[in-house]
Amino acid sequence: MSDTLEMLDAFSAAWGDGDLEKVLAFVDDDAVYLGSFGDDLDGTAFVGKAAIREGVAQYMAKFPGGRYERTAAIIDGDRAAIAWTFTWPTSDGEESVRGCDFFLVRDGRILRKDAFRKERRAW
Repeated sequence: MSDTLEMLDAFSAAWGDGDLEKVLAFVDDDAVYLGSFGDDLDGTAFVGKAAIREGVAQYMAKFPGGRYERTAAIIDGDRAAIAWTFTWPTSDGEESVRGCDFFLVRDGRILRKDAFRKERRAW
């Protein structure tokens, strides 16, 4: 397993653990997170660590107890594509959504996370 894939798996686990500080430890100070959630279909861009902190905190508050499961990965130098299933608890059990993230990484730090998701539904 590559160092990049191990780092990205740890990054995803930190999201699932609800550990905001650990998530931010993987992110470069000038990183960009293009989130797949927001008030409209365009999602939201979070630029810089302070903005990413706010975006990740919003996400964690919206989906407490959510977990990522990596379903596929492609690593090519400083670029990575990770396919995933995200599952979170609901009052009726749980829901899941599939998606993928495209990353730009350097020296073990995330410079860019570009998230895409499919239609949310019960699986």
